[in-house]
Amino acid sequence: MLELQDGVQAGAAAGASSIGIEPLSRYLVPRARLRRAARTRPMMGLPPACAVSRRASRAALACGYPDARRLAMAVAPTHVRHDDIFVGFKPIDDLHREFQAILDALNDPREGDYGEDLLALHEHLLRHCALEEQWMLQENYEHYARHKRAHERLLESISDARRRFDGGDIDGVRRYCADLMSWFAIHAQEEDAPLADWLRGAPR
Repeated sequence: MLELQDGVQAGAAAGASSIGIEPLSRYLVPRARLRRAARTRPMMGLPPACAVSRRASRAALACGYPDARRLAMAVAPTHVRHDDIFVGFKPIDDLHREFQAILDALNDPREGDYGEDLLALHEHLLRHCALEEQWMLQENYEHYARHKRAHERLLESISDARRRFDGGDIDGVRRYCADLMSWFAIHAQEEDAPLADWLRGAPR
């Protein structure tokens, strides 16, 4: 497991103001209101464009990447809409929007230095995961340990991708980046959407 770099750690502690994320407390509402809302609508599931069964998606998350990719791609369309990664909660969606922009650059052959873009993705994911984990601890999220394990697998996979890139496996790393959005869409809907519901319902 990679240790957070000092700059990344500091950015997380500061609330990642450098990427324009507003204070989380602005988005929190009383938990009782969330419970009332939950009685009137089902928990957000996977959208039609990424219609993986709950059993398959839970198994994918348990396996981690790249096993999750192989399982998910067997039961889901290979094209995932970008809006599949958004959960309707601005602090998390801001992180996902930045992830999308970096990954789009990596997957665009017209873009510049691939190694620099891969490093940017790695640094973003370190900060991304650190921020979400900070919020989970701050609001006593009930599934913190499970969500953190998913983050650990993701960070291990991007670290491995960078090692492979340095070793000359450019095609393998390009396949990894091309498939990463499918994994991330599952993670967003199965892990980040419940987290967003929890944070919206956190007591002030």
